[in-house]
Amino acid sequence: MDTKIIFAIFFTVLTFSACSRSNFKWTEDVLLQDGQQVTITRALEGLEAFGGVGDAGGTEHKATTITFPPGLAGAPTAPLSTHFNPMVLNKTPQGQWYVLAIIQICEDWKQIGYPKLPYTQYNWTNGAWQQVPLDPVHIGEEANLLVAVHRKSGEPPHHTLESKRAQDDAATMFSEDREIVNRWNTSCVNSKGTSGHLKTEDKPK
Repeated sequence: MDTKIIFAIFFTVLTFSACSRSNFKWTEDVLLQDGQQVTITRALEGLEAFGGVGDAGGTEHKATTITFPPGLAGAPTAPLSTHFNPMVLNKTPQGQWYVLAIIQICEDWKQIGYPKLPYTQYNWTNGAWQQVPLDPVHIGEEANLLVAVHRKSGEPPHHTLESKRAQDDAATMFSEDREIVNRWNTSCVNSKGTSGHLKTEDKPK
């Protein structure tokens, strides 16, 4: 086969692969409870599908990271990396930054000690992120991070407040993905034999 033809085919395949590759790193505008708006960088690593793809709960990931822009006064200087799905990024009136994340699957619920509600919390303390149990003071907070990540098609390079809201509103998600709930049922069974449900598949709003 002519060398030029081989090169043309190779270039076409390479171009198609590059264009079809999903984007799992994007910037995102976030509105904090004090009215401040910040722009963070988010990324997903090691995606593995186990249910419907497209809405929250459709895949599991090895890690998701949140990185703050340099020079943001008082902001965390190290990225947060978590296996769970971040929902809320905020700071307390005293200025402490925190992230609330929802637990993805039953095995994770077991590993984290069967908490009453399907969440975990990360606080920026003394120059590092510390994972702690959910503080009940955060119950009722609405998600201000993009939750319904398009894990098949990927995300645009940047999400505004409006584009995030539209994407989450159009998604089929559990109520506990949309806000920090005070009651929760699961079909996962813990060591004491009690149960309720974690989202291993999509569920209508």
